[in-house]
Amino acid sequence: MSGRSVVKLDRNSGIATAEELGRRLEESFQNGAPTSIDASEVERVDTTTVQLLYSFMRSMGELGMDVSIVQPSESFIVGAQRLGFTELFKLEGSK
Repeated sequence: MSGRSVVKLDRNSGIATAEELGRRLEESFQNGAPTSIDASEVERVDTTTVQLLYSFMRSMGELGMDVSIVQPSESFIVGAQRLGFTELFKLEGSK
């Protein structure tokens, strides 16, 4: 196991980028390293991305591995709120 992994979300984080995001999350999962999800540049996020992130965070949590969403953009926060994931993503008090 190495240091902390960083997975940077695309500006337009939607179904078109979901396969690549899934590959990067799987790589991080296989490495078994704590992971930071960099959501600082997200301008649009859709249900597909939010579901992938939730599944990843849950799987990592079951293994006792830390995952955090860092520097979430306003657009990411609004998208997570709209889909009911603010608490699950620990975004209360962000921005």
